[in-house]
Amino acid sequence: MDTQEIKQKIERFENYANGFNHLCGHEILVKNVKVLKHKVIADIILRDCEDGKSERYNKCEYPIVQLMGV
Repeated sequence: MDTQEIKQKIERFENYANGFNHLCGHEILVKNVKVLKHKVIADIILRDCEDGKSERYNKCEYPIVQLMGV
């Protein structure tokens, strides 16, 4: 898997985990992706486009095995 594909899988995972798949006007950004042997570390930004608010979560870890199933 390349970095772009990993970003898409993390976005898809976070989209369903946070319930954004049922809402419009929300966006997930994945930044600073680091691929290690057994896990991926990335910064996640959850953005509410309607209210103009965002939350950033640094150094979120995702097991490679978990991303393969997404």
